[in-house]
Amino acid sequence: RMTDRNGRPDPPLIRRAKEVITESYFSLPGVLAHLEKRERDMNEAHEAWKAAGSSSEKDHPLQSMRVRLRGRCYADRSCFEAVMRQGARPIGGDVWAYRPVYETQRNGRLTQIGGGLQSASRPMKAAAYESLPNLYNYDLKSSQPNILIELLEEAGFDASWLRNYVDHPGGKEEYARAVGITVDTWKTILCALLMGARFPTNPERSRGAVMEALREELGKEESCKAAGRLKNVVKPLLEDLKKWHRYLETDYVQGHGRRNNLDGRTYLTNAVGKKRAVEDIAAYRRGSVLAAFLLQGREACYIHTLTSNAGENGYRVIGNEHDGLVTIGEIPKEAVNRAGEETGLDRAELIEKPYRREEKGEGGAGEQGRRRGVHSVPPPAVKLFDNQPSCLHERPFSGRERTAKKAALVPRRTPGIPSD
Repeated sequence: RMTDRNGRPDPPLIRRAKEVITESYFSLPGVLAHLEKRERDMNEAHEAWKAAGSSSEKDHPLQSMRVRLRGRCYADRSCFEAVMRQGARPIGGDVWAYRPVYETQRNGRLTQIGGGLQSASRPMKAAAYESLPNLYNYDLKSSQPNILIELLEEAGFDASWLRNYVDHPGGKEEYARAVGITVDTWKTILCALLMGARFPTNPERSRGAVMEALREELGKEESCKAAGRLKNVVKPLLEDLKKWHRYLETDYVQGHGRRNNLDGRTYLTNAVGKKRAVEDIAAYRRGSVLAAFLLQGREACYIHTLTSNAGENGYRVIGNEHDGLVTIGEIPKEAVNRAGEETGLDRAELIEKPYRREEKGEGGAGEQGRRRGVHSVPPPAVKLFDNQPSCLHERPFSGRERTAKKAALVPRRTPGIPSD
């Protein structure tokens, strides 16, 4: 699909990136085993909740756990159903292939239709990918902070708070400890603030991204106390962001906006080539929306450039992860440097983050697992199976595989668990 959800044609870079990702692979037994575990955990939590008196209070530990595990189970199952609908087929052994279908977001990111493996939890991705040979999962380290540093300094603003945060080893852990939250929750909140989320003025009543992240980990009462500690930690950053947002609304629009004589609106273009009409954005949120437009545009530009250059550098991209890539074959250092030069992201650092099922993180935001920098040694020729000349041969479905595929396409409900 070479358009966004509103039918607007994709810019050339996005088109090239979509044309590269023609096929993805996964281990069917691994995914099915993961989904069975998800359902088992969900049922056990439901039984424990019933045995404790079926409390309906949102802050009750068993109720919140039951709802959380049910949500994870249903979300991963929905992602798997989307994968099976996109032409999933066996190609050898336990490995299946499917053609991921992407649509373009307003700011230039690619989103897999139906969620697919892109939106699956990190444990499900590990179950799907871990057994595939020569597979690499790459992450653009501290992508939003690094991009915002460049944007702030280009506009003449002080970026010292973000520079200290990014350059200081263990910074995430220190800030998270000061607030009293996990590193995953800290990263979620920081990303939300950088993307334009408002800091809550009334934490008890707020339903914004910041308080929702705090409540999910700490509960209602403790989250309000943590919000006060969080404000003390990020106060300098909030002041810098406020000044930058005002600059975007005024000076940036005047200097970079282009008026369309046909409709009379002023358009801005981000790094990936997406356009946005300033007048279509409500005045009270214009600064934060434009901030996300520029941040995600630069991030997408870097990732799409790496994707487009895959063929000439000996690796195959099988999945877009917004701020990262899943590949068959290693991305050589030369390709990373070239993408940085072409996109102007001098601070970009691509790291490998292997999928491991024993990790405890959820949703791909965790810091667990072994990480290593990109090597400078060019990768070998891309093959999914080392002992096969090609991984693209097909064979008929076995009876078990037919059953698995049919079951994946039929929504299921677990008896006795209400939908709330």
